[in-house]
Amino acid sequence: MPTPRKRSPSPKSGSRRTAFRRCFDEQILPIRLEPLENGMGMKLVWTQPISELDLHHVLPIFFSGVSETQDPYQFAAVDGLFQLLETCSGKQLLAVVPELIQHIKDGLNTKNTMVTCNVLRAIQQLAVSGPGIVGALAKSYHKFLPAFNILRVKRGKGGSGTAVANLVDETLEILEMNGDENSFRQLRKMIPNYQSCMLYSA
Repeated sequence: MPTPRKRSPSPKSGSRRTAFRRCFDEQILPIRLEPLENGMGMKLVWTQPISELDLHHVLPIFFSGVSETQDPYQFAAVDGLFQLLETCSGKQLLAVVPELIQHIKDGLNTKNTMVTCNVLRAIQQLAVSGPGIVGALAKSYHKFLPAFNILRVKRGKGGSGTAVANLVDETLEILEMNGDENSFRQLRKMIPNYQSCMLYSA
């Protein structure tokens, strides 16, 4: 009789099982986790070169995993995502941006500080990856920037609230600086009290 396959821990009550978690559990992602030499943690290893991956398939899956809060899912998803964003060209990433918007929105709406910060940093990395990416994101500002308004209000409501609000402002500035001449207008339309980081007093 075959040995039953060990199941991963169930998600916490009320959490949504992401595409990343499903693929990770089914061992169909081109990654594996190996222990560090000092035995004090894990490292992510790609079983296929990133340059050979179908980014339209893989990148949205990893982006979905940013909403995970339990390891090994959270570690593998975030580490893998940033390796993809840092390794792939802006041209490659640009083509996939529309497929990432829903995952960005979902992550920002989790009300989990760690998830929110990882999503904001992922947006920042996307924005600086190449020309045209901010423009592609701007087409969907109406879907995810409303969450920025809510997060900015948390400034002053404790250390984590202030840290998230500051990261939101930093993200807005990166979007403005890496966009085109319409960037400020597009951001201001969704964030009425946003002040341009590129306007200076005489």
